[in-house]
Amino acid sequence: MVEMIEVGFYAIGVSAIAYLTLKFGKNLSAELKKLETEATASTSFVERKALETAITVVENVTNAVVYKLEQTDAKELREKVKAGLESRESLLRLADEAYKEITEVIADNTLDVLGSAIGDIEEYIRALIEKNVLEAKATENANTK
Repeated sequence: MVEMIEVGFYAIGVSAIAYLTLKFGKNLSAELKKLETEATASTSFVERKALETAITVVENVTNAVVYKLEQTDAKELREKVKAGLESRESLLRLADEAYKEITEVIADNTLDVLGSAIGDIEEYIRALIEKNVLEAKATENANTK
């Protein structure tokens, strides 16, 4: 019971960190790593391994989905937004599409394990999406210079 309460407190803290990270967009990678570390700090060995596996699965699926969308839709869509041919909302819809695809691919029990430690799974996954998009843009910019 004490562990569940501790995990609950960590989940609240993690949710706050994730929200602030999304809100201000600074140090996204560092904040995500801190969030993951805090989530694993108070769990048993088996729970910690299950959580580490869930985090890895979610990160890998998110990487793959964002990479796919970057290769197929996102780059072209950003160009259209810059040119005024599309609205910024179309990019947000693409992020929603990424979230939906990620959650459809990942098994429910993996999401349950992650949710029991982190709390707001959607916020966590959306932060991962944003992190991957920022990394893809940085790579793209580095390759065009």
